[in-house]
Amino acid sequence: MGKGFSIFKIGVAGQPEKTFRKIWMINILAGIAAVNCSFYIASYLFLGYWVSAMINTMALVLYELTFFWNYKKQFRLARNWIFSIFIVHLMILTLFEFSKHTGFHFYYFIVPALSFLLFEYEEKIDRFLLSGVAFALFLISELWTSHVPYFELSSGANRFFYISSVVIVFLIILTVIIFFTNYLNQHEENREKLISELQKALSEVKTLKGFLPICSSCKKIRDDKGYWNRIESYISKHSEAEFTHGMCPECNDKFYGNEAWYIKLNKQGEKR
Repeated sequence: MGKGFSIFKIGVAGQPEKTFRKIWMINILAGIAAVNCSFYIASYLFLGYWVSAMINTMALVLYELTFFWNYKKQFRLARNWIFSIFIVHLMILTLFEFSKHTGFHFYYFIVPALSFLLFEYEEKIDRFLLSGVAFALFLISELWTSHVPYFELSSGANRFFYISSVVIVFLIILTVIIFFTNYLNQHEENREKLISELQKALSEVKTLKGFLPICSSCKKIRDDKGYWNRIESYISKHSEAEFTHGMCPECNDKFYGNEAWYIKLNKQGEKR
Protein backbone atom coordinates (compact mmCIF):
# COMPACT_ATOMS: atom_id res chain seq x y z
CA MET A 1 0.00 0.00 0.00
CA GLY A 2 1.25 3.45 -0.86
CA LYS A 3 1.52 6.32 1.58
CA GLY A 4 -1.14 8.97 2.03
CA PHE A 5 -4.85 8.91 2.68
CA SER A 6 -7.30 7.41 0.22
CA ILE A 7 -10.97 6.51 0.70
CA PHE A 8 -10.21 3.22 -1.04
CA LYS A 9 -7.82 2.32 1.81
CA ILE A 10 -10.32 2.86 4.61
CA GLY A 11 -10.30 -0.19 6.89
CA VAL A 12 -7.48 -2.05 5.07
CA ALA A 13 -4.67 -1.23 7.54
CA GLY A 14 -3.24 -4.34 9.18
CA GLN A 15 -5.44 -6.73 7.20
CA PRO A 16 -4.10 -9.86 5.45
CA GLU A 17 -3.77 -9.76 1.67
CA LYS A 18 -7.00 -11.69 0.98
CA THR A 19 -9.11 -9.48 3.28
CA PHE A 20 -7.36 -6.32 2.07
CA ARG A 21 -8.36 -6.98 -1.54
CA LYS A 22 -12.01 -7.49 -0.68
CA ILE A 23 -12.22 -4.37 1.52
CA TRP A 24 -10.46 -2.40 -1.21
CA MET A 25 -13.00 -3.61 -3.81
CA ILE A 26 -15.93 -2.73 -1.54
CA ASN A 27 -14.55 0.80 -1.13
CA ILE A 28 -14.15 1.11 -4.89
CA LEU A 29 -17.75 -0.01 -5.45
CA ALA A 30 -18.94 2.53 -2.88
CA GLY A 31 -16.88 5.25 -4.57
CA ILE A 32 -18.25 4.43 -8.04
CA ALA A 33 -21.81 4.38 -6.72
CA ALA A 34 -21.29 7.73 -4.94
CA VAL A 35 -19.85 9.37 -8.07
CA ASN A 36 -22.72 8.02 -10.17
CA CYS A 37 -25.27 9.35 -7.68
CA SER A 38 -23.58 12.75 -7.65
CA PHE A 39 -23.80 12.90 -11.45
CA TYR A 40 -27.53 12.12 -11.40
CA ILE A 41 -28.15 14.62 -8.60
CA ALA A 42 -26.50 17.38 -10.59
CA SER A 43 -28.44 16.38 -13.73
CA TYR A 44 -31.80 16.30 -11.94
CA LEU A 45 -31.20 19.65 -10.27
CA PHE A 46 -30.30 21.16 -13.64
CA LEU A 47 -33.49 19.74 -15.20
CA GLY A 48 -35.63 20.74 -12.21
CA TYR A 49 -36.58 17.22 -11.05
CA TRP A 50 -36.33 17.84 -7.30
CA VAL A 51 -37.86 14.55 -6.18
CA SER A 52 -35.37 12.52 -8.23
CA ALA A 53 -32.51 14.64 -6.92
CA MET A 54 -33.68 14.06 -3.35
CA ILE A 55 -33.96 10.29 -3.85
CA ASN A 56 -30.44 10.08 -5.26
CA THR A 57 -29.12 12.32 -2.48
CA MET A 58 -30.47 9.82 0.07
CA ALA A 59 -28.88 6.99 -1.91
CA LEU A 60 -25.58 8.89 -1.94
CA VAL A 61 -25.59 9.20 1.86
CA LEU A 62 -26.39 5.50 2.25
CA TYR A 63 -23.61 4.47 -0.16
CA GLU A 64 -21.10 6.59 1.77
CA LEU A 65 -22.02 4.78 4.99
CA THR A 66 -20.13 1.82 3.50
CA PHE A 67 -16.87 3.64 4.23
CA PHE A 68 -17.99 4.13 7.83
CA TRP A 69 -18.68 0.40 8.30
CA ASN A 70 -15.26 -0.46 6.89
CA TYR A 71 -13.67 2.16 9.15
CA LYS A 72 -15.36 0.45 12.12
CA LYS A 73 -14.01 -2.94 10.91
CA GLN A 74 -17.55 -4.12 10.19
CA PHE A 75 -16.51 -5.68 6.89
CA ARG A 76 -19.34 -8.14 6.51
CA LEU A 77 -21.91 -5.45 7.29
CA ALA A 78 -20.24 -3.07 4.81
CA ARG A 79 -20.38 -5.64 2.04
CA ASN A 80 -24.01 -6.66 2.66
CA TRP A 81 -24.92 -2.99 3.12
CA ILE A 82 -23.69 -1.79 -0.26
CA PHE A 83 -25.32 -4.72 -2.06
CA SER A 84 -28.63 -4.07 -0.31
CA ILE A 85 -28.57 -0.32 -1.03
CA PHE A 86 -27.64 -1.02 -4.65
CA ILE A 87 -30.59 -3.38 -5.06
CA VAL A 88 -33.07 -0.98 -3.45
CA HIS A 89 -31.74 1.95 -5.48
CA LEU A 90 -32.16 0.01 -8.73
CA MET A 91 -35.68 -0.97 -7.74
CA ILE A 92 -36.65 2.67 -7.15
CA LEU A 93 -35.02 3.82 -10.39
CA THR A 94 -36.68 1.12 -12.50
CA LEU A 95 -40.11 0.75 -10.89
CA PHE A 96 -40.84 4.35 -9.87
CA GLU A 97 -38.55 6.94 -11.44
CA PHE A 98 -38.05 5.51 -14.91
CA SER A 99 -39.27 2.30 -16.54
CA LYS A 100 -37.87 -0.98 -17.82
CA HIS A 101 -37.31 0.70 -21.19
CA THR A 102 -34.17 2.35 -19.80
CA GLY A 103 -32.66 -1.09 -19.09
CA PHE A 104 -31.48 -0.07 -15.61
CA HIS A 105 -32.83 -3.36 -14.23
CA PHE A 106 -30.07 -5.20 -16.13
CA TYR A 107 -27.71 -3.89 -13.46
CA TYR A 108 -29.23 -6.51 -11.16
CA PHE A 109 -27.04 -9.08 -12.95
CA ILE A 110 -23.98 -7.38 -11.46
CA VAL A 111 -24.99 -8.58 -7.98
CA PRO A 112 -24.35 -12.34 -8.50
CA ALA A 113 -21.06 -11.66 -10.30
CA LEU A 114 -19.69 -9.34 -7.61
CA SER A 115 -20.97 -11.47 -4.74
CA PHE A 116 -19.04 -14.36 -6.24
CA LEU A 117 -15.84 -12.35 -5.72
CA LEU A 118 -16.59 -10.63 -2.41
CA PHE A 119 -18.20 -13.44 -0.44
CA GLU A 120 -16.29 -16.25 1.24
CA TYR A 121 -17.00 -19.81 0.14
CA GLU A 122 -18.65 -20.55 3.50
CA GLU A 123 -21.08 -17.61 3.12
CA LYS A 124 -23.31 -19.39 0.66
CA ILE A 125 -26.57 -18.23 2.29
CA ASP A 126 -25.67 -14.53 2.02
CA ARG A 127 -24.53 -14.94 -1.57
CA PHE A 128 -27.56 -16.88 -2.80
CA LEU A 129 -29.99 -14.69 -0.87
CA LEU A 130 -28.74 -11.45 -2.44
CA SER A 131 -28.49 -13.06 -5.88
CA GLY A 132 -32.02 -14.47 -5.55
CA VAL A 133 -33.45 -11.11 -4.53
CA ALA A 134 -31.68 -9.40 -7.42
CA PHE A 135 -33.01 -11.93 -9.93
CA ALA A 136 -36.53 -11.72 -8.51
CA LEU A 137 -36.54 -7.92 -8.78
CA PHE A 138 -35.23 -8.18 -12.34
CA LEU A 139 -38.22 -10.36 -13.25
CA ILE A 140 -40.62 -7.98 -11.49
CA SER A 141 -39.12 -5.00 -13.31
CA GLU A 142 -39.32 -6.83 -16.62
CA LEU A 143 -42.90 -8.08 -16.20
CA TRP A 144 -44.54 -5.18 -14.32
CA THR A 145 -46.09 -2.81 -16.83
CA SER A 146 -48.97 -1.24 -14.85
CA HIS A 147 -47.12 1.79 -13.52
CA VAL A 148 -46.43 5.28 -14.80
CA PRO A 149 -42.80 6.42 -14.27
CA TYR A 150 -42.21 9.72 -12.50
CA PHE A 151 -39.56 10.74 -15.00
CA GLU A 152 -40.58 9.95 -18.61
CA LEU A 153 -37.81 9.92 -21.20
CA SER A 154 -38.03 10.11 -24.94
CA SER A 155 -37.79 6.90 -26.96
CA GLY A 156 -34.32 7.92 -28.11
CA ALA A 157 -33.12 8.50 -24.54
CA ASN A 158 -34.64 5.20 -23.42
CA ARG A 159 -32.88 3.42 -26.27
CA PHE A 160 -29.57 5.04 -25.35
CA PHE A 161 -29.85 4.10 -21.69
CA TYR A 162 -31.00 0.58 -22.58
CA ILE A 163 -28.02 -0.14 -24.83
CA SER A 164 -25.55 1.53 -22.47
CA SER A 165 -26.91 -0.51 -19.53
CA VAL A 166 -26.44 -3.79 -21.38
CA VAL A 167 -22.94 -2.82 -22.52
CA ILE A 168 -21.86 -1.68 -19.04
CA VAL A 169 -23.22 -4.83 -17.38
CA PHE A 170 -21.43 -6.96 -19.97
CA LEU A 171 -18.14 -5.12 -19.38
CA ILE A 172 -18.45 -5.39 -15.60
CA ILE A 173 -19.15 -9.13 -15.73
CA LEU A 174 -16.26 -9.56 -18.16
CA THR A 175 -14.01 -7.66 -15.75
CA VAL A 176 -15.12 -9.90 -12.89
CA ILE A 177 -14.33 -13.00 -14.99
CA ILE A 178 -10.88 -11.65 -15.89
CA PHE A 179 -10.17 -10.73 -12.27
CA PHE A 180 -11.27 -14.16 -11.05
CA THR A 181 -9.23 -15.90 -13.78
CA ASN A 182 -6.12 -13.94 -12.74
CA TYR A 183 -6.81 -14.88 -9.13
CA LEU A 184 -7.05 -18.57 -10.08
CA ASN A 185 -3.82 -18.35 -12.10
CA GLN A 186 -2.03 -16.71 -9.18
CA HIS A 187 -3.40 -19.35 -6.81
CA GLU A 188 -2.25 -22.11 -9.18
CA GLU A 189 1.24 -20.60 -9.43
CA ASN A 190 1.48 -20.36 -5.64
CA ARG A 191 0.28 -23.96 -5.30
CA GLU A 192 2.82 -25.25 -7.82
CA LYS A 193 5.57 -23.26 -6.10
CA LEU A 194 4.61 -24.72 -2.74
CA ILE A 195 4.52 -28.26 -4.16
CA SER A 196 7.95 -27.73 -5.72
CA GLU A 197 9.37 -26.48 -2.43
CA LEU A 198 7.86 -29.41 -0.54
CA GLN A 199 9.22 -31.91 -3.05
CA LYS A 200 12.65 -30.31 -2.80
CA ALA A 201 12.52 -30.45 0.99
CA LEU A 202 11.41 -34.08 0.96
CA SER A 203 14.18 -35.03 -1.45
CA GLU A 204 16.74 -33.57 0.97
CA VAL A 205 15.32 -35.33 4.00
CA LYS A 206 17.01 -38.61 4.95
CA THR A 207 15.61 -40.79 7.70
CA LEU A 208 16.81 -43.92 9.52
CA LYS A 209 14.22 -46.68 9.83
CA GLY A 210 14.13 -50.27 10.99
CA PHE A 211 16.61 -52.24 13.12
CA LEU A 212 20.29 -51.24 13.08
CA PRO A 213 22.80 -54.01 13.88
CA ILE A 214 25.20 -52.41 16.38
CA CYS A 215 28.22 -53.88 18.13
CA SER A 216 27.62 -54.13 21.89
CA SER A 217 31.29 -53.39 22.55
CA CYS A 218 32.65 -50.79 20.11
CA LYS A 219 29.19 -49.53 18.99
CA LYS A 220 29.94 -49.86 15.26
CA ILE A 221 26.95 -50.33 12.94
CA ARG A 222 26.77 -52.97 10.22
CA ASP A 223 25.47 -51.72 6.87
CA ASP A 224 23.52 -53.59 4.19
CA LYS A 225 26.76 -54.84 2.61
CA GLY A 226 28.00 -56.36 5.83
CA TYR A 227 30.64 -53.73 6.58
CA TRP A 228 31.03 -52.35 10.08
CA ASN A 229 31.06 -48.54 10.24
CA ARG A 230 31.68 -46.12 13.05
CA ILE A 231 28.35 -44.92 14.35
CA GLU A 232 28.99 -41.27 13.45
CA SER A 233 30.00 -42.20 9.88
CA TYR A 234 26.88 -44.31 9.39
CA ILE A 235 24.48 -41.70 10.75
CA SER A 236 26.13 -38.87 8.75
CA LYS A 237 25.79 -40.94 5.57
CA HIS A 238 22.11 -41.82 6.12
CA SER A 239 20.81 -38.53 7.55
CA GLU A 240 21.40 -34.78 7.55
CA ALA A 241 23.01 -34.88 11.00
CA GLU A 242 26.62 -33.76 11.45
CA PHE A 243 28.87 -34.63 14.36
CA THR A 244 31.22 -32.56 16.50
CA HIS A 245 33.43 -34.43 18.92
CA GLY A 246 33.79 -33.84 22.61
CA MET A 247 34.19 -35.93 25.75
CA CYS A 248 31.72 -36.62 28.54
CA PRO A 249 32.72 -36.18 32.26
CA GLU A 250 32.89 -39.94 32.84
CA CYS A 251 35.37 -40.43 30.00
CA ASN A 252 37.37 -37.40 31.14
CA ASP A 253 37.72 -38.99 34.58
CA LYS A 254 38.58 -42.36 33.04
CA PHE A 255 41.38 -41.11 30.81
CA TYR A 256 42.71 -38.08 32.70
CA GLY A 257 41.66 -38.68 36.29
CA ASN A 258 45.24 -39.30 37.50
CA GLU A 259 46.76 -36.34 35.68
CA ALA A 260 47.87 -33.46 37.94
CA TRP A 261 46.61 -30.76 35.54
CA TYR A 262 43.20 -32.43 35.42
CA ILE A 263 42.96 -32.68 39.20
CA LYS A 264 44.00 -29.02 39.51
CA LEU A 265 41.46 -27.96 36.91
CA ASN A 266 38.66 -29.77 38.74
CA LYS A 267 39.60 -28.13 42.04
CA GLN A 268 39.51 -24.68 40.43
CA GLY A 269 36.10 -25.48 38.99
CA GLU A 270 34.79 -26.55 42.42
CA LYS A 271 36.03 -23.29 44.01
CA ARG A 272 34.09 -21.30 41.41
